[in-house]
Amino acid sequence: LDTLQIAIDNFRKHPFFGIGPSKNEFSTNVDSEYILIMMRYGVLGIVTFTSFIIYMLYKGFSNLSTISGLSLFLYTIATLVIMLTNNAYSGYQLMSVNILLLIMLKYERNEKNYV
Repeated sequence: LDTLQIAIDNFRKHPFFGIGPSKNEFSTNVDSEYILIMMRYGVLGIVTFTSFIIYMLYKGFSNLSTISGLSLFLYTIATLVIMLTNNAYSGYQLMSVNILLLIMLKYERNEKNYV
């Protein structure tokens, strides 16, 4: 709870842009990655992450007839449910899957336009 209070205090001091990563200055042992994003990147970071998630849901849902669209939609839903207390979207290990699916979707759509 102490680290949660530090995160909330830092968000109150810097609500719009956050404090940045500052790994040496503050502990990163916050139980919720979403709270960590709030502390590090402020409202701007929250809006950016939320917009990206909504974009992936929209692109996946609007392209359910393609394999990439269906995969993107299901992966995004599964990630949101499975990672409810954590955040898969700020980690480079899992974020690459989303980017790969978006690229595949774009490629599939371009192929259909040429046929």
